[in-house]
Order: sequence, then C-alpha cells, then structure tokens
Amino acid sequence: RPQSGIFELAGAPVKAKKFTCGLVPDCTECDGKVDGFWSQMNEKYTPSDTNPNKPPTCKYTCPSGTNLIFEGMRFNSVICRMGSLAVTLDSFTGPKLADPNKFQCDTCACGEAGLNDGGKLGQGLCPKDRRCTKPTLATPCTAICPADSTPLYKDLAGMPLKTTITCTPDNKWIGADVDTTMGITCLFAPGKGECDGPCVVSKRCSDLTPFACDTKTHCDETLLVYVPFGEGYQVMCRKGSLVTDSSPVGEEHILTCPASGIWTMSGVSQANCVTDDSQVAVCLFTMTETLGEVDYECAYGTCSLTCKGPTKQFNYVTGNGPQRNTNLQCLENRPWAFNCGYI
Repeated sequence: RPQSGIFELAGAPVKAKKFTCGLVPDCTECDGKVDGFWSQMNEKYTPSDTNPNKPPTCKYTCPSGTNLIFEGMRFNSVICRMGSLAVTLDSFTGPKLADPNKFQCDTCACGEAGLNDGGKLGQGLCPKDRRCTKPTLATPCTAICPADSTPLYKDLAGMPLKTTITCTPDNKWIGADVDTTMGITCLFAPGKGECDGPCVVSKRCSDLTPFACDTKTHCDETLLVYVPFGEGYQVMCRKGSLVTDSSPVGEEHILTCPASGIWTMSGVSQANCVTDDSQVAVCLFTMTETLGEVDYECAYGTCSLTCKGPTKQFNYVTGNGPQRNTNLQCLENRPWAFNCGYI
C-alpha cells in the first residue's frame, strides 16, 4: 500500500529527501463507479474506458453508432476523477452524476432517408447555378458532406450553414429548430463539385456512351459532368438538359449512380446534353397565356423559368388560391414551384 518516509544513503549523511511509494494508477475504481450510473437498458451498448492508466481522470464513451444520453440531452463522454471518484459529463465542470441519476447509450435512428434536399429531383435547397449533393451517412449518429461542400438546410432563421450533421436524442437530424421536411443537402463551393469522369467510389456504374440526338435537336456531349452523390455520383449537364436512351428530352435532368453501382434509371447506357429549347418546349406550351414572354435556362439538373422583364412575375392559381412567383422550374415537362408543387 502507499507509504511515505525519509530516504538516506547508507553510510553517508545526506540531505533528507521526501518520497512516496504508491500503486500504479488505474481505472478499476472508476469502472465500478461509472457502471453504477449506467442505465443498462440494452447491455449490448456499454460504455468503454478510452484512457486507462492516465491520471488524474478516466474517460468513458459510448460505442460508435450510439448516443450518450442523460436527462434527454446528448453528451460526448463520462469523466471520472481518480481519488475523489467524482463523475461528470464531458468535463470537470459538466453535469455531475449522483444517485439515482442514470445515463444510457442509445442507438441513433435518424436514418438515411432524411438526408436529401426535400425537393423533386434535387430541386429543393440548392441555389441556382450551384452544385449540391446528398450527405453521406458516416455512422448511425452522424452524416458528412464531401470535400469542398458545406451542409445546407433551413431553420427558423432562414438558411444557415453548419459544419456537422448529427442525430439528436429524439432521432431527428440536427435539431428541433430545423425544418427537415425541407431537407438537408451539401452545397459545393463555387467551381467545386465536379469530377472529370465517374467519381471515385467503391462501385461505379456501367460507362455511358454518347447518345445520338436526331437532326432536329442540338446536343453537345462535352457538357456532361459528374457530381459526387452520397457514396455514388450523378450525371447532369453543365448547360442544357440531359437526354438518354431510356428517357425522352425534358423528363429526367439527373442520372444517379448509387452505392450499389447500378444506375437508378433502368437500361440506360447512353447520354447527351440538349442545348436548344426542345428541353422545355412542353413546359412553355402548357403556359399558353405567357407564351413568348418566358425566358428559360437549364444547367446542372435544373431548368429555370422566368418572366421576361425585371418587373414581371408569374401569376397562377392553386388549391390554396392565387399565387405569385418570380421563378418556376420545368420538371418532367411540367411547370413546378417549390412552395406548391406542380402547377
């Protein structure tokens, strides 16, 4: 056991020196203390000591893919101080655990389904002329955006940018003040978010060859671009609208290769970019009252429609009554508004 005393060299008087003999520090006592505060609702998920034999503290974390939850709030770790055996959360000054308080390691269940931009064919949160992509589920509790991109979503304050996407204790992405029905996407920095060819992934889809457009349609295969998308990639047009051997002009603006390595569009093998107005002709024809007064622009999977003239805007009626909008989109050959769907 630990002892104290005075050390002297035999046969020679020297200045007295104090010394202490002690046991090698370990986390055995802290292990038992922390176990007493762990709510063993599911013994599969047990906290583990991440720095044994490192005085003056022992640090415990929940397994990857779980949240450390205490009184409905999430924390990163449990801290136990050797000697006093005081147990707190995250730091010495964090919430103190005392009987009958319990913490638990809960699995996260936000799911990959919530990691999208909430819009039809990716038209929701991504600004015009910018590239966006789907966040990747890194663990059941966290999602990440690819290099050169930042998470983008809508909350009560507007459109903030954040650095992390985490699952909350009530299994909602990011937080209660975020409208995740509007989606979560990754916004690439200007000029970023393109691959010269199929993006580097574990599985890539079959290669595409140029689609031969008819003589009445102007196409340019050099405008095809590849954009990272979750664990896969997407194909779209830098300018113009995508056409493939499996879809007519104007119906699909984006072709997706998911992590499975199989194109989401069945049977596709060829693609090209249409650059004339045939890509929005059906949309323009349906807008008979504004025919000849509408400008359009197609780029990066979006075909935008605007009124000619800086002071003009679209007026239309939906089930919610009269509506006004300065910008519409042409999706699947139909005019579409983000706030009210197809018109």
